[in-house]
Amino acid sequence: MNIGRNGQDDTPGAENGAKRDTVHADTVRAAGALRDLPPRLIALACLLFVEGAALGAAAGWLLIELLTEQPASYLSAVALFILTLLAAAWMLFTAVNTLRAKPWIRAAALTWQVLQAAVAFASFQGLEFVPGIGWVLLAASILGIVFLVSPSVIAATTRHP
Repeated sequence: MNIGRNGQDDTPGAENGAKRDTVHADTVRAAGALRDLPPRLIALACLLFVEGAALGAAAGWLLIELLTEQPASYLSAVALFILTLLAAAWMLFTAVNTLRAKPWIRAAALTWQVLQAAVAFASFQGLEFVPGIGWVLLAASILGIVFLVSPSVIAATTRHP
């Protein structure tokens, strides 16, 4: 270790050690903050991560279909792919901010759960009758809404003046 005129370590690469210490301290703080979150908020975040990953997988499938099949309308197929990709990104963004206990996540997550329930109900009827997927979507929506309205999640995501 070389102590220079300014009283700091002048050894080449010494500044990287300080950065590593800062990153380590941030990681320890984040782990401690995660332990302070209510279990239902963490469960909600996990559910949102799974839903975001499922949307990402759906976007991947739509892209493969777009590239390998002849859609009736390329414009509609591309629009559906882009909207699904944006929804996946938004869900993952919401999930990350759920772990940060941001107040706005309740509205975003509730909106998604209601839209997902609508898709679930649509899968029970109509031309594309797929009740298995409908039940999975409906169960996830109900579980998400239960987590969202639980007092511990509301308290954790409410700003106090």
